[in-house]
Amino acid sequence: MHIHDIVEISRSNDCVPAKLIEVSYRASQDHLIGLVLHGISPQMVNLILDPIVPTLPLNIPGVLYIDAGDEKRVREAVLSAETIFVATATFRGLVRRWGVAPRMIVPVSHVGQRRRCVAKRIGNGRAAKGSEPAGNQSAHGTEPAVFPSNSQAIHSDPGPPFAL
Repeated sequence: MHIHDIVEISRSNDCVPAKLIEVSYRASQDHLIGLVLHGISPQMVNLILDPIVPTLPLNIPGVLYIDAGDEKRVREAVLSAETIFVATATFRGLVRRWGVAPRMIVPVSHVGQRRRCVAKRIGNGRAAKGSEPAGNQSAHGTEPAVFPSNSQAIHSDPGPPFAL
């Protein structure tokens, strides 16, 4: 199993990057994408992806969740990937210590602004459809969803726990 790209998914200001998760999943139609979950549970990612999964074919490579704390699995995935999208300086440093070339390491804030990035591979659907101008940050995972820190709170409200 070859992981084509790695995307670090990390909270920023106690927010989950819902758009980045969505863009990564949509990109997984062509290649397996590894999501390195840094302080975010697979269940939280599933909450974001649940409405998107039924809109794509069932036979896509998809995403693989990798716990950031599992250094052996993260390293194996990183060293086999073509591009690594980093969200934190800590992860960038780790990836660099493993000998990954700087040209292969891209900040997640640049998703959609680099030729080989995840959003470009899927055609950046929003920009292509004209619903948002190219370069609009909300299409690049920088408009995070806010999740309550208490998991009970997620299920107690019948409304959505985040806005995409």
